[in-house]
Amino acid sequence: MKQRPKTLESLLQKFSDEHPPLHSIVQQSHALSQLSDALNTILPEEMRSHIRAANFNQGTLVLQISSAAWQLRLNYYREELIDKLRQSILPGLVSVTFKINPDILSWKQEKFKLNTYKLKAPIQFTLDKPRKISPETGKILLTLSNEAPPKLSDALKKMAMHAFKPPTLK
Repeated sequence: MKQRPKTLESLLQKFSDEHPPLHSIVQQSHALSQLSDALNTILPEEMRSHIRAANFNQGTLVLQISSAAWQLRLNYYREELIDKLRQSILPGLVSVTFKINPDILSWKQEKFKLNTYKLKAPIQFTLDKPRKISPETGKILLTLSNEAPPKLSDALKKMAMHAFKPPTLK
């Protein structure tokens, strides 16, 4: 009988419970995801693709903005934005800081293109320099393989073994 596939989220949660540094990263990722969802409900439609939650630390929310023009526009809505975020998800919000990151718009457009584009032929990758897997990453992959379904487990173990092989010369 086949095992149901486990979600990446469940594997990360189980693994992060055993490794505190990863646990804090997973928690922050979930918090920023919830914050992004809240921002999408608060912001007008035309602003959503130009803003992204980057960090929340000690009462200060850092938002990445696609351009100075959008930053100027959002400065007019700063107090209203703070009030709405306090009411919905961040009662401890003290201030909002804007950082300009022009890649946001292209990142969101690329994400849309990836969801709608279908490949006509498989992509062939060639590496001039072979990539190396660190021993620490190898150990993490081996640990993850213990909880994965059989086929995925075999693939993770095979990948982890590359971390422990001596380098080969051409």
